[in-house]
Amino acid sequence: MRAVKFVDLQKENRQFQKEIERAILSVVHKCNFILGKEVAQFEEEFASYCQAKYCVGVGSGTDALYLLLRAFNIGKGDEVITVSHSFIATANAISLTGATPIFVDIDPETYTMDPTKIQSRITKRTKAILPVHLYGQPADMNPIIQVAKKYNLYVIEDACQAHGAWYEGKRVGSLGDGAAFSFSPRKNIGAFGDGGAVTTNNFDVVKRILSLRQYGQRILSYPWHFVYKNENPLEKISRKVRSKSHNAMGKFDMLRKFGEPTLYDSDSYHYKERGVNSKLDTIQAAILRVKLKYLDAWNEKRAELASLYTKLLENTPIVPPFIRNNSSHIFQLYTVQVNERGEITRLLRKKNIEYQIHYPIPIHLQPTFSEKKYHLPVTEQICKKIICLPLYSQITRSDVHFVAKILKRCISEISRR
Repeated sequence: MRAVKFVDLQKENRQFQKEIERAILSVVHKCNFILGKEVAQFEEEFASYCQAKYCVGVGSGTDALYLLLRAFNIGKGDEVITVSHSFIATANAISLTGATPIFVDIDPETYTMDPTKIQSRITKRTKAILPVHLYGQPADMNPIIQVAKKYNLYVIEDACQAHGAWYEGKRVGSLGDGAAFSFSPRKNIGAFGDGGAVTTNNFDVVKRILSLRQYGQRILSYPWHFVYKNENPLEKISRKVRSKSHNAMGKFDMLRKFGEPTLYDSDSYHYKERGVNSKLDTIQAAILRVKLKYLDAWNEKRAELASLYTKLLENTPIVPPFIRNNSSHIFQLYTVQVNERGEITRLLRKKNIEYQIHYPIPIHLQPTFSEKKYHLPVTEQICKKIICLPLYSQITRSDVHFVAKILKRCISEISRR
């Protein structure tokens, strides 16, 4: 019987398998497994891709959120406004700092933070607003940033599902005071395990995270790709490098002649605060460097396949994803609303079509966050109806047609009862 996977990582990785193998073997042969040069190279390249000044590789998207919050001195007694319709890591990261997540409702079309709901939740303890770019769709950032400026709040983007998405001509990851990305395997650009990154234009945030990701260790000097952007004695060297080569490898070769800066105080083991062990592994950085070259093409392919889904599901009760005029959607997930979800998912399983629900229970109704009562009617209604259909860059158009046909058949069968 025909079956359709929700995601097929083997098929996705097959197209560049040899490139990946070469990248991995290069790291293995050099044994630079922790903070090898591939990490700095990826940080430089991903920062440029996101139109941000800096990128710091960390262990996961959750760690990226947590470290960003810590870098802005958010902690016990503080509040961070976010959404309940997200992966629980969004709220967990806030709680891990000692701060309290304050949930607001979402827009019924985009499923992202409703900017009109923010102001009423601001208190003297509010330190930041944390919008989530959900399913590949950016949150409506301009009104969010306006509220943040009015009340002197930080804006921290949860961009874990939106690599490469645009808002008002700018990439996500460059819109707020800082952004968190996840590279878990099923993301549009995924590592072969866990991985994450922070992007920001604030060098003070970079310095803090570089320390926090290494147990809070004192940093003696900073890697070249952070320093040359921040006016320092290495700036002249950096200019020479840039004039000779526009690629990261050339910069590294030049800097070796002048001596590379030491990152951490490995001799004295001085720790200025309590940090964590959260570094992007060199092997994962090497893999991500290969994949980054393909990201835009993959996003375009996902958008093309999503458009096909939407066209095939026209004239049905199914509500397709909404795309805001001033932003792009990179379709990390193709999420629709359906009635009778339980019956539809039962029939999909019967036809061997994989699906997922992101997310069946809002965070504010989870046992770990249920002590505070919220009135979030849109969030609670959406969570009862959404379903994510199979979508990845290598899924065939034939499979999309098949899924749409079965889904319409399910709806027709239910309506006849």
